[in-house]
Amino acid sequence: MSLASVVCGLFAYILTQGKNSPAGQPQFQAGSPNQGGIAMGQPQPQYQWGNQGGVPAGPTKFPPQGPQEHSFSQTQDGLLHDTSSLREILAYIQGQTPLGTKEGHRKLLKMKAAILTLFLIFMIASPCLCNDLGKVFNVISYGAVGNGKTDDTKAFAKAWEAMCNANGITSLIIPKGKIFLLNPVQFKGPCKATKVLVQVGGTIAASANLKTWTDNEKWIHFETVDGLVINGGGQIDGQGSVWWNACSDKKHCDDRPTALHFHNCNGLQLSNLRHLNSQRNHISISGCKGVKINNLRISAPEDSPNTDGIDISTSSNIEVLNTVMETGDDCIAINGGSSNITISGVACGPGHGISIGSLGKNGAFDTVEEVHMRNCTFKGTQNAARIKTWQGGKGYARKISYENIQIINSQNPIIIDQNYNPYSLNANAQSAVEISDVTFRNVYGTSVDEIAIDLVCSDHFGCSNIVLNNIDIKSAIPGKQTISRCNNAHGSTLSLCTPIVPCLSH
Repeated sequence: MSLASVVCGLFAYILTQGKNSPAGQPQFQAGSPNQGGIAMGQPQPQYQWGNQGGVPAGPTKFPPQGPQEHSFSQTQDGLLHDTSSLREILAYIQGQTPLGTKEGHRKLLKMKAAILTLFLIFMIASPCLCNDLGKVFNVISYGAVGNGKTDDTKAFAKAWEAMCNANGITSLIIPKGKIFLLNPVQFKGPCKATKVLVQVGGTIAASANLKTWTDNEKWIHFETVDGLVINGGGQIDGQGSVWWNACSDKKHCDDRPTALHFHNCNGLQLSNLRHLNSQRNHISISGCKGVKINNLRISAPEDSPNTDGIDISTSSNIEVLNTVMETGDDCIAINGGSSNITISGVACGPGHGISIGSLGKNGAFDTVEEVHMRNCTFKGTQNAARIKTWQGGKGYARKISYENIQIINSQNPIIIDQNYNPYSLNANAQSAVEISDVTFRNVYGTSVDEIAIDLVCSDHFGCSNIVLNNIDIKSAIPGKQTISRCNNAHGSTLSLCTPIVPCLSH
């Protein structure tokens, strides 16, 4: 029995006592069991925390981390104040305090108010106190098998449709201990439900038969579902190796789906899951506001092509927290139209680091601002803190900070590339995405390459207000020194930096 259930039961019990009693009269008389109350003078059963069905047990006991003791009394102002313990309140319920007196009746009234207060507190803390999952829709009930062989796509779609059309709080249950094979599937809203929960307890696995795929853009797609919460401790397996092996050329490599895609899902919460071996990027967030991602484990082999961890585009107010990523490309990529992004407690490696961009491809106008990364670790990555914008692009990347960053044997610890152009597109273009107001603070560790700080900015626009503060990046190779490289970068160093960055003022 949960604490929530106990509170609900107490609340219901208290409110049903003495509804027809005359005002100001005692609701119970000692020794009168037929009045529906507690008979005074008779031994009363005591219930142990966690008993089901009200089975009498020993003295009332609380769990080790159960409720703290609280107390209440009434002063002349008529308000309740803390003076007696919750154990005393429970004693009133169990009949251990005489209620056939005015004093007993007064205490009962106080106890009612106390229980009501506790109930309201719990209701605020949990909108669905007595049933956290609300209305439950288990995919097994809609025909899913979960044996890792049978296609469960249609069953998932039916369960989603039923859940999405239900009112109140609803939950889609993907039970633990099973493997559900899915082909491309879309979960679209808006839903009637006030809150949509998806509990992934088991494993969701992609089909490895490429001939059955009808959509090479997205595998699992959520769209226009506000208040979506996905968690449960299970895993999402893209079985990407069949796709990577089919990458005979760039065209076929581009023709691969995102594993988990969210579009226009405001208030999304994604937590406590493992994502592995995506066909292309693992998670994409586009057109979303107010997203919180926490406690994920994302993994794919270092040589798997373009298996980004999380891609963010045209989204705002995004948090990525306490997540481990091992990928074949960017751990996190922040693309155009994104703002107010917080990344904290991320461990990246292997992979290509956390990147702003690329921005401005094919002359596009892209903007990114207010991106803040802190308390992150990069181990064995190709890059760590990286900003990359295409030559010939337009727009801006500004108000960006990297703080408290640990780097372990990365190739390019700090890199700004305003001339990104790996395919020599628009090689003669003079425009550039403007880069400004970028701060690197408390960045330390080791670099595999000699150039630990690389600020390569456009000859025509340059980068402005680049600030380095307390940077200490040494060579991972004993006896070697690290150096910096600059091109048209402007800003300042606020303390001694290793390596020295001569193009910035001191």
